[in-house]
Amino acid sequence: MWGELQFNTLLFLTDEPSPNVNETGSRLRRLYVRQALSLARSLNRCGKNLRIFTNSREALDELIVREKPLERIDLQVTQVEFPSWPLPKHASFFAAHHKLFLFSHLAEDAHPNCLIDADVIVNHNMLSLAKLLDQSPEIDGWVYDISDQVFPAYGTQTVQADLRSLGVRHPFPRWYGGEFIMGGPRLFAYLHEQCQCYIDSYLNLLPQLHHVGDECIVSAALNHNGRNLALADAGASGFVVRQWTGRTLHVGKPCRILKDSLLWHLPDAKRSLSRYCKHGSLATLYRSICCLTFCRRVVQEPRAWARRMLLRL
Repeated sequence: MWGELQFNTLLFLTDEPSPNVNETGSRLRRLYVRQALSLARSLNRCGKNLRIFTNSREALDELIVREKPLERIDLQVTQVEFPSWPLPKHASFFAAHHKLFLFSHLAEDAHPNCLIDADVIVNHNMLSLAKLLDQSPEIDGWVYDISDQVFPAYGTQTVQADLRSLGVRHPFPRWYGGEFIMGGPRLFAYLHEQCQCYIDSYLNLLPQLHHVGDECIVSAALNHNGRNLALADAGASGFVVRQWTGRTLHVGKPCRILKDSLLWHLPDAKRSLSRYCKHGSLATLYRSICCLTFCRRVVQEPRAWARRMLLRL
């Protein structure tokens, strides 16, 4: 599977802000392009290239040229005509919602695909994990169960009630991260079919959902699993880890877990991640993440302690 695997990401160009970064407009676009170039460079180091899906190839090509990478980075840009749909432009993760319309494109490929977010980097030191893919041909897809992060933050009953409101009948539904989905055409064909069934209900429920984003719809589809797909957890297998540098509402993992994971998702360290396309050093990126984590938590912990004390008064 690894030999045929194609990596993909979405860069939906929009002026809408991102929940995890303060930049907007052209500065936000440049930041995301740098992240995509960093991802592509890390994939090149592993003998893989990146396919970027976008709503404007011409604009994206111009942004890539402006960045002037220090070395050649192999990637492919594919324009997609996304359908218009009544999602409010101010909705959180407005751009990321459009990943739902990529599933049909990935289902048409004969080879397996991995759909990941642009703020991901590949740890070339852990390529040995790729052997698991070839040793498990019976697996239809690899997904990322992040219930241990989402349930403590928002409440298990709240999260599961959202999924049930979309029509999920699983007695104990789980929550899956949208930054990683990997599998063959059977998996993506199912996701396309099932996610389309949930979109209308999702749009009607937007005001009352604890989380607005593609993860909600994808989680509902994976919990339903109407085709009895054989799914494996990529997080437990070490394929991917979502690592936060700031203080979280769940029990955070130490930075050293990155060294044992193949894909690093760094949602609140986008600037550190974007600089990788220039220096290309995984060790430098790791040190940056460790320093950022230490500094942010040192600053945020006293604030959290003060809030707890005020609540007791």
